[in-house]
Parts: sequence; structure tokens; C-alpha cells
Amino acid sequence: QSLGTAIMVCSALRRLRYAGSTRRLHLVSRRAAAASAAPASASAVGVSHRHLSSFKREYATRGDERHLDRVKETNPQDVEDSIIFDGEKYTPGKPQGSLPTMVYVYPTCPHCNKVLAFLDIVGHEHSTMVVNPITKAEIKWSETYKKVPIASVAESTLNGSDNIIMALFDKWTTHTNKIAKGASREDYDSWNKRVDEEIARPLFRATSTTWSDALKYTSYVREMSAYPMYIRFVHHMLGTFFTRVGSRKVAKRYGIVDPDGELLVAVQRYLDDFGVKQQQQQQQMFCGGEVPGLADVVLYGTLRSVQDFDAVKKLLAADERVKSWYRSMQAAAGHEQE
Repeated sequence: QSLGTAIMVCSALRRLRYAGSTRRLHLVSRRAAAASAAPASASAVGVSHRHLSSFKREYATRGDERHLDRVKETNPQDVEDSIIFDGEKYTPGKPQGSLPTMVYVYPTCPHCNKVLAFLDIVGHEHSTMVVNPITKAEIKWSETYKKVPIASVAESTLNGSDNIIMALFDKWTTHTNKIAKGASREDYDSWNKRVDEEIARPLFRATSTTWSDALKYTSYVREMSAYPMYIRFVHHMLGTFFTRVGSRKVAKRYGIVDPDGELLVAVQRYLDDFGVKQQQQQQQMFCGGEVPGLADVVLYGTLRSVQDFDAVKKLLAADERVKSWYRSMQAAAGHEQE
């Protein structure tokens, strides 16, 4: 009964559209289409990404609105090698301040963290907008895609982690040696599917078996200062409930009995298949060889999304090779301080 009441309250508040300061967050498509395309300065949205556990989640609302007024949804194949922004042509070899990129994420979303890991490894400067998982008010402007991640790159919008990574991969591999070259879309899809099916499922179950863990999954909602405190509380509780329900469904559907053990075996097998060895043995440290590849990115992003949870800490403590690989990925992405 209390859950039903909470849902009714949440629905009523959504209909009221959060009068006051939160009204600014409803960037509906009609407003985006009618607004004049005011130039957005690179400094407004070109801030380097920091991990969301230490990221101050405050909204530069006016700058974001100016940026969103310029956005149009684009297919990945339509993104040109040189992107025009404010009269300048950008290529990956130029200073990063030339390319404002905003990524809309949930902090504990594995797909979002795959994108952020890739951008950090290649050095693609970007800022991050945390999306409320209940209202999704921050992505109301997107007419056709209501999930995360979404990346607005200059005047183009890329939807979904697969499209974002692959649209930028070929362009970046011609300008940097920080990521392994040569991966095709078929290669990426096979690696990504394997991680999602063999690793992400037991990982989700292992990190949401208790109410305490489930509370952590959407705890970032409590820090979204653009919403009133009571709204943040209600949304946090709803997110926790849905996390627990989803966790039980995943365990039942896929027969996950020992999530921690299954996670460890799946990660070990994955690294085995790519020939990853112990760092101290001076052997191959990444799936991509001497530098990280997309096979590393999809696994690292998945684990990093919940790296503060006990399940990931147990995983790293249980296998020295997995720990060495993970620390090397942190160093490659500039995440050593996390």
C-alpha cells in the first residue's frame, strides 16, 4: 500500500512538472525546435570528465540549454570526419576545447561507463549530465530515444553506447596510439554481447542481493540538487525497489545461484581468451595487446560502473591478474585516484 501511495505521489508531481527551479529541466522538443540557435561556448560544456563518485553533480542549466538548442539527432554513419561547430572544423588531433561533448548518463549504468572509459582513454574531452532515472527530465528533448547513454557531439546526437563508441573509434584511431586499432563492428558486437551476457548479469546480481546494495545503485539521485529534497527521497526509494525486483528476475531467469563465483570465473575466462597475463611477468597486459582495445573497454566500463560495491572489491582481491589488469586500465584512462 505504501509503495502504491509513493507511486501515485510521484505521478502527481510529474504532472505538475516540478514548478519552480526544476521547471528549467524540462527541455521539451518543442522548445528546442523553436529556440534560436544561440552559440554555446566551449567552456560551458567542455569540462573534463571525473568519475561520478567524486563528481559534483550540479547543473549549469543555462549553458546546457544553449547547447541542447543546437542538437539534432543523427545516425552514427552521418557523423563526418570533421565536425563543424561555431564555424570551426574539429578533428581529433586538435586541442580538446574545440569540441564540446555532453554525455547523459546514470552513474551506475555499465553502458554509460563503457562510453566514458573509451572517451577518457583516447583523451576525448567531455562533460557529464546525470539523468534522473525516474523522470528522465534531463533528456526530455530527445524525441525518439529515451534511454542512456546519449552523447551530443557538436551539433550531432549519438544514441546508445555501441553507436557512440563506434562512431568515434575509427576517427580516433587515426590520431592516437592510446587504443588498439583494427577492431571491426562485428568484433565489438561479439565482445560486448559476451560481457553483457556472461559478466554483467552475475555482476548485477552480486551487487544487488541486499537492500543495502540496492540503495547504493540510485543513491546519486539524493545529490541532484536541482530537485526538492522530498522528490529526491521518493525517487531514490523507487529506484531501490525497482533494482531489487530486477535483481531477483535476473537471478531467476538465468539461474544465477552463486553470483560472486560465477562473476570471477567469467572474468578469468574472458581474460584467458585474450591472452592477458600477470603484469609482473612482462607479458600481454591488455586484451588489445600493448595498449587497451575495445575488448578491454567493454569489460572495464562494466566493472567500473559499480567499482565501489563489495562484489567488485572481492573480485579484485580474489585474483591478482584481474586486479593488475584493472589497475592498468585505470592508469590508461587516468582514473588512478579512484
